[in-house]
Amino acid sequence: MIQHNPKATRTLSIQAVVISFITLFFPFTNILPLFFPIQFLGKNAWLVLPIVVIAAMFVISLFTEGKFVVFHTVDLGLLVIAVLGWLIHAARGLAYTESRSILDLRYIISSIIFLLAFKRIVEGAGNLESITWAVLLTCLIQAILGILHAHFFSYININVEDLEFFFDAERTREGGTLGASIYANFIVCGMFLLVARKSNLSSIRYAVFENVAILAMLYAITLSGSRYPMICAFLLTCIFLSKSLSNWRQMAALFGLVAVISYFFLANKEGLEFHSILRFSEDSGGRLDKLLLPLMLLSDRFIHFLIGAPSALIEATFSEDGLGISDNSYMLMSLQFGTVFAICWFTFFIHLLRRNALNRFSFLFMIYVLVGLGLTNGILWEPWVFVAMLVSTIIYHDAPAYRKIPATRVEAAIHLLEEVPQRLF
Repeated sequence: MIQHNPKATRTLSIQAVVISFITLFFPFTNILPLFFPIQFLGKNAWLVLPIVVIAAMFVISLFTEGKFVVFHTVDLGLLVIAVLGWLIHAARGLAYTESRSILDLRYIISSIIFLLAFKRIVEGAGNLESITWAVLLTCLIQAILGILHAHFFSYININVEDLEFFFDAERTREGGTLGASIYANFIVCGMFLLVARKSNLSSIRYAVFENVAILAMLYAITLSGSRYPMICAFLLTCIFLSKSLSNWRQMAALFGLVAVISYFFLANKEGLEFHSILRFSEDSGGRLDKLLLPLMLLSDRFIHFLIGAPSALIEATFSEDGLGISDNSYMLMSLQFGTVFAICWFTFFIHLLRRNALNRFSFLFMIYVLVGLGLTNGILWEPWVFVAMLVSTIIYHDAPAYRKIPATRVEAAIHLLEEVPQRLF
């Protein structure tokens, strides 16, 4: 654990407050330009500046009182990734005469910076609880906004690209302020955190909050119609229920939870409750074709394998059914930076995630992230990447919830006794 002098500790505490603030407003970065159109190097400042702030905090964490104090091998890995990415970016400009903003490629370092910065700041700040609550609240706010919008304001829609409001829109998949898939995966991260912190020693007030929050998040995710997040949400709800059955104080609330969920999915009311079930019967969107298309491009020429395919060629490539290339972060990075770079990047990224996966539940979260990247362009979803990397770090450091599973009942009893003063809300 990183421990420095009081000045360094104050710096880390301030950084924890900044992270909490960014966590709360990051989901709204797509709609803030509607009211405050601020640009940073030609990009949405509300989306780019949080990344710049986190990067600055990471650099600050390398120093104490102006002196260079801490530098790890993984920090060197970030530098190597950044340099290689810039070199490939320059090579593509020469080979394909492309002119792209370097900010368009920020995703190759943003997720890594998030992981490295959170590892240092959360570990040293002593404000884990405030950051955790910021994550839970922002995920719950998204869930509540989605539910309210779907049932009461579905005629209002936001065109993020053109920065316009529409007041006569038809009901579609719920997307909150993020878009359906990002919105659903964002809330899933909150569910992971809720389930991980679940304790049978919680106070009644916190137990009520847990049950209400898990219900709201589950239902909000089903409104999105996003299949992978729905599968994860139901799995997490089952884990949550299994953790709760041994606590008699929560039995009534849990029976109510099951009853309400059953109503939402079995009642026939304007088709809303069957929305998620119908989504599973729909076509998957030609994911196999979307996978074969980039593989075809990468194998077409050796230079495509080395530095990726030209952007114009990627945009002009379609399957026989008219499907374009999308929905796979691994293929996306291979097409834009080459297969060798993509393999190195994801190997390093998985290594960083694996450092936070010390037990079965944190390992489950890592699998959720990696599978999600294979099913979506999630590497580009900065609000989701931000909260996912933060949840991964919190899971690692939140000791009461993430101790290794005791080998004996005696050890289990000892762990429960140790948690009493920490979980009495």
